[in-house]
Amino acid sequence: FMTPKGYLKQLIDICYNHIHRKIDVYTNFTLAPPEDLDYEKTHIIVGYDPCNRKKQTKVLSNMLSFQEHYSVSMIITKEFIEQYGAEWLVNFAKKIKKKIHICNYEIVPGNEWSHRPSPEEFAKFVIELGQYDCKYLSFKGLNAFNKIEYEDTKSHRFETHIMMTPMMTFTYQTSGVRKPHRVNDSYENAQENFYKTYKQPYGTNRIITFK
Repeated sequence: FMTPKGYLKQLIDICYNHIHRKIDVYTNFTLAPPEDLDYEKTHIIVGYDPCNRKKQTKVLSNMLSFQEHYSVSMIITKEFIEQYGAEWLVNFAKKIKKKIHICNYEIVPGNEWSHRPSPEEFAKFVIELGQYDCKYLSFKGLNAFNKIEYEDTKSHRFETHIMMTPMMTFTYQTSGVRKPHRVNDSYENAQENFYKTYKQPYGTNRIITFK
């Protein structure tokens, strides 16, 4: 949102005209989106962490005043589980009435091990979260409680992101496996190379179970 006036709109138009679906725009929402964005082509995803109170007070203010559709992405840290917990998250989701995507804490450059909940802490949090019936919360782990059938294919197993860089190249990454980003000349090449890189034999339909 700090780019020159009209730049982001043009970039989204290019991407939308190429793939013909809404373009995800991730933001920490410390700045409001440009006024010229076309929300028929744009899906805003806000990263929100209530533990970072100094910055998140402004982010929350922008979220509550923003009239267009958006989703929220929340990475669950040790601090969040200890200071807030599942009940707070459910009440927060009902208050803002926006889809909230729950993400596990991953160790990447810039993230510290000390912020990562243990597997036991995260599992306990998910179990508690799953006991609430909240239509705004989205997390694959919650499928276990709803007994949702799904087709276990590459497109469902991995969450694929293909992004355009400022240099007009394309990169792809996944949250399902740890692989480095690849740089490609076109969207089609990035998509093709993604499936080549992560091609594995999977089973057919199955029901997720939680033990």
